[in-house]
Amino acid sequence: LIALILFTFEMFTRLLLSLDPGALARLDKASLPHQTLMELFVADLDDKVIFRDSEGYFRDIATWKGVVTQGGTEVVSIDWEHGLPLNLFGDDSSDEEETSAHSMPKPGGFVDLALIPPSVREVSIPYLKVRGSIETATLPKGLTTLDVDDNEFERTFDTQSLPRGLQ
Repeated sequence: LIALILFTFEMFTRLLLSLDPGALARLDKASLPHQTLMELFVADLDDKVIFRDSEGYFRDIATWKGVVTQGGTEVVSIDWEHGLPLNLFGDDSSDEEETSAHSMPKPGGFVDLALIPPSVREVSIPYLKVRGSIETATLPKGLTTLDVDDNEFERTFDTQSLPRGLQ
């Protein structure tokens, strides 16, 4: 019995030592569900309430305002464009009651555009006042529209790595 335990331990140790440790730490976004990618994408926004249910769990992405899915699970478009502020008379319509799955995220926070699901063709997130960087090499290859006007992105914008179909 002891010999069997030692043999099993030795084989397990050899197996662990033969694994590429870098491969264990690398995640390919194409292998992650779009629900997970979108939850990670909005995780550092100041306003996450609109993506969550009353118990604090993320709602299904097919119900998120401004997110268009194909088959309910594959994201093809993200459109969180804010119109001009309409609180001309001081009536701030940002009451807790107004916050629901039917509203847009409020400005502020951080986004990592590398987390945009690979099937997304259009991204429109202007005026969100979000921080982050745009690593153009990580944008979806089929992306045709990218509107990130009036945000606070950092680093150099590498036009060489932009998706070919981007307008």
